[in-house]
Amino acid sequence: MNTKVSKKNQKYEAYWNFTASHTDYENSDFLDSLKLIIKKIDDNDAYHDKDEKKPSSYDKLVKELIKLNKFSGRDAGTSARKVINTWLKCGFLKTGLKSYHPKAKRFLFVKSKFERDTIRAEIFLECNQLGASVSKPDSCKVNRVKFFVRTLEINRKLNKEDLAGIMITNPENFPAGYIDSGQLETQKKLVKKIGFEKRKYNQISHFKQALSCLGQYIVTDDQYLHFKDDEDEVQVLRSNKGKPVRSQIEQALFRDKLILESINIIGSGETSYRAKCMLTKLPMIKNKMVASHIWAYRSCDIESEYDPNNGLLLGDNIDYYFDSGVISFTNKGKVLYKEGLDEEWKKRLNSLSLDLGFLTPERIKFIEIHRKINGF
Repeated sequence: MNTKVSKKNQKYEAYWNFTASHTDYENSDFLDSLKLIIKKIDDNDAYHDKDEKKPSSYDKLVKELIKLNKFSGRDAGTSARKVINTWLKCGFLKTGLKSYHPKAKRFLFVKSKFERDTIRAEIFLECNQLGASVSKPDSCKVNRVKFFVRTLEINRKLNKEDLAGIMITNPENFPAGYIDSGQLETQKKLVKKIGFEKRKYNQISHFKQALSCLGQYIVTDDQYLHFKDDEDEVQVLRSNKGKPVRSQIEQALFRDKLILESINIIGSGETSYRAKCMLTKLPMIKNKMVASHIWAYRSCDIESEYDPNNGLLLGDNIDYYFDSGVISFTNKGKVLYKEGLDEEWKKRLNSLSLDLGFLTPERIKFIEIHRKINGF
């Protein structure tokens, strides 16, 4: 029986070639490994492609990772190199090991699990390079994880066979940014034809496990991948002015980054599951807080859609007035309002202002846009 795969079919396997070293992203040795790699990068002693020293800086790093993780046997070096590559593929390290993500250190020294999970999700979603290695960048010009997320949003749930179909797909061939159900069925037929699922089950499993980086938003159970039921977001995710419907994950991540900012500047609410409105400074249960866009999502440019500087965490009543343009803010955070507003609200708002910590230069620019659009 001929088990060889034609060269024509082999080309599909290069697109989502992902092998990870760990499945538990909270593993202490795995986190300590990232600390060690970052320290080596800071010391300019992690990887040099023309390093002729014996052992090279990279070889020394591998040996230290073997010791740290207590790897043993003939594959110890391979295991250590996989640790490096896993952090790199997930977006924390840069090809060449000369730099790392700006939030990588903050990720390692967070105050809460919620903060760690949020930063990990942000880095993985925005900066993943699943096809990269220490010496070679990912050749794909499309963000693969965002492509997967959009496909999940369109199809609502995906099983293991669906995941395999996505992994043999070149995202660059799908300008819509996702695969719809019909296209996915075509890819699944190809999976069976080339025997991809049987031969690459480890890579499929590893990619599914890597998606636990988005564990705040996606459930990866034995049967399906699907979104968590999210009753925390008040806003309805709908299409506006020809724009596609908002990304469920990117909107939730946008909210969670604002929650972290609120906690860091004005403190948390009564429990770890509450945050405070950036204006009233009163604690809110999550289903009463809104990640409110300053320059409205329906009209802002692409770069501003999920930029936390273009957002404020507000209680739903405050958000209603802000989103409808009845209130706005000065560059110093004082509330501006239009005359049609109820007198009781005017009295209340006269005593409120945004904390100066929220008024970054970037956010002030968006507030200026809000004032201009709404006639203040």
